[in-house]
Amino acid sequence: MFESTFTLTNTGEEPIDILFEPYGMPFRVPPGATFEVVARGEIEGEIEVERRAEGLILFGWPTSTAKVIIDGVLILDYDMPVPGVPEGASVRSFLGLLFDRDR
Repeated sequence: MFESTFTLTNTGEEPIDILFEPYGMPFRVPPGATFEVVARGEIEGEIEVERRAEGLILFGWPTSTAKVIIDGVLILDYDMPVPGVPEGASVRSFLGLLFDRDR
């Protein structure tokens, strides 16, 4: 089993918006809060991060499941594994092709 963790503490004065893909689930991290995603998968991979003007987009990898934690409290438990993508593609690049956005 492979694991990847992404942690962000919002040290600013404004909330930070985070979108977790491929689930399309948005989160708003208030000032002072700590946001964490712990992902695990049967195949090797890691959480990919894309920075955008409107916030961050996080991407799982094929076979990964994830837990979303804010300030130590489990908010969501994604127990459905991320589906596969074409060989040579990541979830991030594949969704970029599907939705015609920058990869």
